[in-house]
Amino acid sequence: MKYEIFIDGGFMGFPKTYQGEVFLENDIKRAIFKGMKTKLKPSEDLRDGLRYHLKLIGDNIEYAAVFDELNLPIQIRRFIDLVRKE
Repeated sequence: MKYEIFIDGGFMGFPKTYQGEVFLENDIKRAIFKGMKTKLKPSEDLRDGLRYHLKLIGDNIEYAAVFDELNLPIQIRRFIDLVRKE
């Protein structure tokens, strides 16, 4: 699965970008894609929080979503942690 992750905001405002390709088992991929389909309203109360802009491509389907710290699904949070460790 290919991914592009752009994280911006925060107190210092230093953006971070992650791009690449990762192999994931089908059940993990399904959980991540399910999290990408989650429609949660961004929080207006979060001033210095991070925003996560994600684009994932798997099985020739492109998923795009934007989350903030308060509405980031746990599946997506775990995926971002996995990418950061690589």
